[in-house]
Amino acid sequence: MRVRFPLWLFAAFLVFAPAAHAGDYHLLNDSQIIALMNGAKLSLVNVEGGETLEHYFLPVQHAGEHGKTDVVMPHAWDVERGMWWVEEEQFCVLYGHIVTVRKRCFAVARDGDDLRFIETRYELPGKKVVRPHKWAETARYTAAPDPNANYHLLTDDELVALLSGAHVRIKAHDSPAELFYLFYPVSKPGEHGKLTANNGRQGNTSGTWWVEDEQYCTYFENTVGARKRCFAIARAGQELRFIETRWEQPGHVIERPHQWVPSAQVFRTAG
Repeated sequence: MRVRFPLWLFAAFLVFAPAAHAGDYHLLNDSQIIALMNGAKLSLVNVEGGETLEHYFLPVQHAGEHGKTDVVMPHAWDVERGMWWVEEEQFCVLYGHIVTVRKRCFAVARDGDDLRFIETRYELPGKKVVRPHKWAETARYTAAPDPNANYHLLTDDELVALLSGAHVRIKAHDSPAELFYLFYPVSKPGEHGKLTANNGRQGNTSGTWWVEDEQYCTYFENTVGARKRCFAIARAGQELRFIETRWEQPGHVIERPHQWVPSAQVFRTAG
């Protein structure tokens, strides 16, 4: 049996958010939440305050389906790979490695373009459940890139121009560590250039990178996990999307995920 979201919660929201009185807010249903959050970014201050977490929501198709979410801690070196889902007119995020809180759930109220995120539940270690039913004032929502935008895959020459001398921040393949890559310049596709990677805890690891077949690849000889990773990049205006096309582990285990990596960013200077 479907459980409807309690009306008293919405009334409580109006009490705790006086600005909402002047509007015509309504709680989003499951389908509306899915449409809102698929591909979106949501910045939230952690339950205990201080750290702002950036959540990137990979798409799901229906309520109850578990999707992936990258959770970036901007002042740390980790990208938390968690999961999210929608049920009972709210969405929930489950973290794998964040020890202060394991699960957070939110309802969403809308009045036109104005959105209010209402934290309905979070779980602390020891299975302690807290139900604050409060407006999450720190929530900052960024809509998913327009799916109808005129994206195009960067050509070999465009990838060389974008990445030569640039820094890329991207999640490691098989751990929550976030890696910062420095791509030393190359002059043309197919040329192998020097590459360094740093996870903030150890010294630099040296590898190589190159561009071919409208993708760039990185290779590290002494890495125990994925030695080779390849990505295509799609652009629409200033928006860039990194798409992991291939990774390879020792023993020639090859996977071709063709999956968007939402937390990936490129910088002309370190940061």
